[in-house]
Amino acid sequence: MHGTQLIGLLAILFMLLSTYLCSRGMTGIKIMSSIGGIFMILMNVIFILTSILILCLNRGQLAEPIHGISSFIVSPNKSFQTPITIISFVVYAIFAYGGMETVGGVINNMKKPEKEFPRGLIIGSLFTIISYVLMIFMTGFSVNYQQDILHGNANSEVFTNYKWTVALVVFVEIIVCTGIVFTIVEPILEGNYATAFWTGFGPVFFALIAWIFYEVSRRRNHIDE
Repeated sequence: MHGTQLIGLLAILFMLLSTYLCSRGMTGIKIMSSIGGIFMILMNVIFILTSILILCLNRGQLAEPIHGISSFIVSPNKSFQTPITIISFVVYAIFAYGGMETVGGVINNMKKPEKEFPRGLIIGSLFTIISYVLMIFMTGFSVNYQQDILHGNANSEVFTNYKWTVALVVFVEIIVCTGIVFTIVEPILEGNYATAFWTGFGPVFFALIAWIFYEVSRRRNHIDE
């Protein structure tokens, strides 16, 4: 069993454990929230300490050299060097807030929700943004984009096999579609048909747009099915 398989197996076990604990009520949800927070902090700490250790072993030499202020503004990835793509990268900052609305249901279990909840959102957002930016910078301690990523063997070998690629795509689509179906079923059972309609309309609409882009690109490049 190689590393990718081990991580996949651990992820499955973790999801089973999460489902079991969350089904036990608020106590289980608190436990999973604590576990998730602890692992996130540990992951950041381990990455930061490892990056510092690598920097020390390399005697302060960065794998991704800094060439003035432009190194912090211009991405080594050519896909993110135009003004539009740079602005589009700002969307990742939204990830600091993504999913936080799901904790709204636990507000009533706080002692002073009017103070603790906003404070928690602010602290969590700042921690996520700072750690995100810091770890992107510290990735340059050990990784050179041109050598290790652009010209390296960074892609997974599994995608070189057509059958494996199709199997993985079908598996992911089944999971996504199952989640969408259950998301639609809930408002229907509650009589909220408008929410159910728009919940289902969104994935169908964007899937149609993706299919149109794919067909246009396929015909433009004369690619046969």
